[in-house]
This record gives sequence, structure tokens and C-alpha cells, in this order.
Amino acid sequence: MRVLIINEHTADDRKTLAAMGSLAGHGFKVSVASDSRRSEPLASDDCHEKHICPSPVSDLPAFLEWLNAHCMHGGPDVVLPMSDYSVHAIVRSDSTSAWRQCCPVPTAESLNTAHDKLRTIELATGLGIAAPHTWCPGNQDDVSRIAGEIEFPCVLKLRKGAGGEGLSFPETPGQLIEAYDGIDCGRDTVFSNRRPLIQECIPGTVHDACLLMNRGKTRAAFTQKRLEMHPPAGGVGIHNESTDNPELLSQAEVLLKALHWHGPAMVEFRRDERDGQYKLMEINARFWGTLELAIRAGVDFPW
Repeated sequence: MRVLIINEHTADDRKTLAAMGSLAGHGFKVSVASDSRRSEPLASDDCHEKHICPSPVSDLPAFLEWLNAHCMHGGPDVVLPMSDYSVHAIVRSDSTSAWRQCCPVPTAESLNTAHDKLRTIELATGLGIAAPHTWCPGNQDDVSRIAGEIEFPCVLKLRKGAGGEGLSFPETPGQLIEAYDGIDCGRDTVFSNRRPLIQECIPGTVHDACLLMNRGKTRAAFTQKRLEMHPPAGGVGIHNESTDNPELLSQAEVLLKALHWHGPAMVEFRRDERDGQYKLMEINARFWGTLELAIRAGVDFPW
């Protein structure tokens, strides 16, 4: 079986390398497509074929044209997009294309809900899943009003985004107003600075439920706890440990089944140290940076 992994050049290729190692170890012929010759996975011994493709970040039409041409005739049996940009690109491609059937990605409706943090929280609370108190101000007057009501520190985040981009933790009303006015992020398929969210700050440890779903049915599941992050207040997990957390998985499954999810997803929670409840933060619609940890713990998601 032939697998094509889509990997744009970033500073963090660890999940791609983990997937390659797993699949090559099981006898798959693994190809990698990247928008840069300097992409680390292209140099891996596990890479059977390497391809340089247009960037789904800067030239989405050209990327989709390349992918369609590559997959139509004698192409891969499975396509694994590894980043937010490649997932969004494939979801927005022609769903009637034959090669789309070999891509484990959610529907456009499911992805749009998961990518919009406000819609995600509204869905979760409707399902009985706890989440931080969240505001979506429409103008500066709303921000000033919220600044007079909310407890500090609070959280300011992009309504649509990924990672720590646009994330801050204002400690005073003045800092919140200044941060809201100054939030800067280019608008594209993944990031948008339109109507950022203000949230209650949840004190506690970040826990992740990582799942692989087949049209709403769980195929594999794993939980982990972030012991250290970068930046420390909230960001990428740099020291993580596997856990056995049925409560966390149950909540994540309820959410993903409601979305009829297809493909991998990481559902992020914080365990509120004040009441012990898990509070939903967001859904990441792709494989996660700590994929190697899950594989070594015995949950081989790529396989």
C-alpha cells in the first residue's frame, strides 16, 4: 500500500516523522510532499519518494491542482494531511474527486464548526460538556463593558486559529483593551483576527483526548497530560505523559460523534483546579505534535 503524507515546511515536523516511521515499519511505501526542499521528512530513510509541491498556505489553487493531478492516475492509496492548512485545503477541494475517498478528513460542515472556537463551545455546552465562560464582543464598547465585569487574568484568543497564535493573558482591564485593539493576524484559511474571543481563565493542567474517528465511530483513542508547555501559560506541550482517562475520552467522543467526525482530532481540555471539572478549550482537526508519544504507548494511530 502506498501512502502520501502532505507536510509543509515548518519548524516542527515531528508528527510527520512519527507517522513515517510507523507506516514504513509496517511495510508501507511512504511518499512525502512538501513545499520546501529543506523539509526534514524528505531526508528521512523512511521516505520512499519525495515530491515538491505548491504551498497550501500561499498558493491554494496550485496546491489542489498538483494534488489532483498526482492522485488521479496511479497515485497513493491513502493521503494523510498533517497540518491545519493541508486539512483545510483538502476539505475545500472537490468532494466528488475519486482520490478524496482516501483522505481521512471531516466534512466541511464539521470542520467549520470545530475550527470556530465559539461554535465549538456552543455545541459542547448544548451537549452538557463544561467550557469556560466566553464572550465574543462586536465592538470596542463591548470590550470595555466586559473588561469591567470579567475576573483577571483572562484569556484573549483568535476565534479561528491554531496553536498559540494571537493568544494572550491580560491581567488588567487596560491590558485587555490594548491587546484586543492590537491583535494582529493575517486572514487566510486557518487564521482570522475577526471578532476574537475573551474567555474566563481556567486554572489547571491541560489534558488532551486524541482520537481517530470513522464517520462518527471511534477507531483508536489516547489521552495525555501536558506537564510543561511553551509558552508556559498555554501553548505546545513540550513535556507530556500518557494517561488512562475514561472520563476525558467519554466527553471527547460525545463531541466528535455529534460532529459525525471523520479522521484524527485532538480535543483539548483544562481540568479546573477549583471544581475538578474538565473544561473544553478547542478541537484540533489533525494529527498532533505528540503523535510519537501515542505510538510508543501502544496506540499506533497512523497504522
